[in-house]
Amino acid sequence: MMKPLLEQLKKRRLALGLKQKDMLLRIGVSRQQYQHLESKGNPRLNTLELIVKGLKSDRRAMLPHNILG
Repeated sequence: MMKPLLEQLKKRRLALGLKQKDMLLRIGVSRQQYQHLESKGNPRLNTLELIVKGLKSDRRAMLPHNILG
């Protein structure tokens, strides 16, 4: 379930013309952390929310309802 979500977030980043470097600056994580998030996943909810915010997206539209609670 997490993999499709992470793929969706990456797709959104690319659609906005953002590089991983842009995102790590927007959300305040290291390059290694961000690369791990996109490739292997399993981020915490607050990290997912930071990514969604960095993508200037609505978290309700990007994150599945069962994750948001």
